[in-house]
Amino acid sequence: MSKDKKATSDSLEGRDPELLRRIYEVMVLTRAVEDRMVAMYRGGDLLGSLYTGHWHEAISVGAASTLEDGDYMAPIHRDLGAHLYRGMEPWAVMA
Repeated sequence: MSKDKKATSDSLEGRDPELLRRIYEVMVLTRAVEDRMVAMYRGGDLLGSLYTGHWHEAISVGAASTLEDGDYMAPIHRDLGAHLYRGMEPWAVMA
């Protein structure tokens, strides 16, 4: 096994598989919600501008996954994943 492949596999050892699954699920959810928002924007159902976090899902979700109860989060844009990870429902984003 090459050094790079070994480093990658070792980096996941000892990680909580439930946490990794949750991070992945929220990243996928983030992309799905943003894809829907893009479709709505293109269809004229959303006004103003739309800035997606496409290809940056891991940044907001990963950062939010390190926060503990009682920690504050102050994201600005491309932050949908952080909100979803912290429990905001997708429908509430559109409200």
